[in-house]
Amino acid sequence: MLLRAVVAGHPSLRRRVRQALTATDVLLTELAGGERPAAATNDVCDLLFLGSAELADDPRHGLRTLRERSPRCEVVVLQAREDVEERAALLGSGCFGVVSEELSDAGLTRALSAFVERRRRNLERDLGAVPAGPAAEAPEEPRSPAMLRLLADAGRAAGADASLLLLGETGAGKEWLARWAHAQGPRAAGPFVPVNCASIPETLWESELFGHERGAFTGAERGRRGHFEVAHRGTLFLDEIGEVPLHLQAKLLRALDERVVQRLGGESPVAIDVRVMAATNRDLEAAVEDGSFRRDLYYRLAVVTLEVPPLRERREDVPQLAQAFLRRIGRELPRRVETFSAEAMAALTAHGWPGNVRELANAIERAVLFAEGGEVRLADLPERVAAAGRSPGGAAAGAGGDGPFAIQLGTDWIDRSLSEVRGQVVERLERAYLRRLLARTAGRLGDAAQHAGIDERSLYNKMRLYGLRKEDFRRET
Repeated sequence: MLLRAVVAGHPSLRRRVRQALTATDVLLTELAGGERPAAATNDVCDLLFLGSAELADDPRHGLRTLRERSPRCEVVVLQAREDVEERAALLGSGCFGVVSEELSDAGLTRALSAFVERRRRNLERDLGAVPAGPAAEAPEEPRSPAMLRLLADAGRAAGADASLLLLGETGAGKEWLARWAHAQGPRAAGPFVPVNCASIPETLWESELFGHERGAFTGAERGRRGHFEVAHRGTLFLDEIGEVPLHLQAKLLRALDERVVQRLGGESPVAIDVRVMAATNRDLEAAVEDGSFRRDLYYRLAVVTLEVPPLRERREDVPQLAQAFLRRIGRELPRRVETFSAEAMAALTAHGWPGNVRELANAIERAVLFAEGGEVRLADLPERVAAAGRSPGGAAAGAGGDGPFAIQLGTDWIDRSLSEVRGQVVERLERAYLRRLLARTAGRLGDAAQHAGIDERSLYNKMRLYGLRKEDFRRET
């Protein structure tokens, strides 16, 4: 779902918001100084990002005025300086979220992206697009062997109530998998509550997770349930769990173990019945060893651990993912774009996708906006993606062809880290080598392993990683 958003404030704030939302499905309009946010938002805006200075002398009054004039629009306020009392007052007045401009660029990106996703989910829920229960499962299930194995494991874990820890790169689909597992389990009829741990300031962490009573602190004009209570009889998804500060991890562990929370300012504990799923792109085992993550909390969360592979390791999923995004975007935009040219699909399959599924979705939306007919062509794709299709041998090598040295990295390779480029080169080389070797040995694993100088188990594991089956090569002879 493409969201419409407006950002108002000083130029540096508008620039930071624009950069933070680059990788999200947001159509952003910027208001220069002097333009009135209420007049610009009306009823066609989903989100309004603005600095606290834009709310005049009384932020609460300014916020109420905005909401009265633009009832459909949710407001996210960016504070020039962290002010806990002002934050509490804004949230108590119905503000959708409050973020400090003092956050790093990465922190601001995580925080604003979380608000965008939350607003999208709310709209989808209100429109009936995300029904409760198994129907909430994504319509396009993956086809790659790696993801099919992952879903099989997730399906077995879904029936239990054990904690689930999901690992993987940013944008790989950890929340998608958590929603999928929730929809398969006994709590499917209950709520699924996602929480971005990295976007919650330490000063409000307990209030956000456990809730607070009216008057618990200055500006708390009304009581508020925390995320644990909202997720009662459902699933609480703690994204970026590795970002929870060490001194707050003990309080989280206590809530998980005792299954009760106590609101700030409250006198009685509140019983909770939730299943917890957590996700991170950090190495939590290393964090445990260096003392930045509690060992007991790690073992409490990692009863079942699953790792979501990056999109570059499951290229078989790219075609149906791209087609699914094309259909979704086609419903949101007044464009009749229904398919991809062969060259465009080859480039999509060949690209390394450092931004994973999230990057793919944004590339498809950009292509739809640029397409002139009913088909996405190579020229409609972002240059970094199209380059993989234009380079001689690039599509073949990236899509699993047998040209072992025709390895194309695209034009943006120098902008990536050395480890990422090295990993992409090794992956494409190994895939091409194994395809050629298995074709030569007609799928005989013993002969192929001996020739490669590795044991059969290692060869089999690599074949699983790259989606190769010995049967396919036996049929080729």
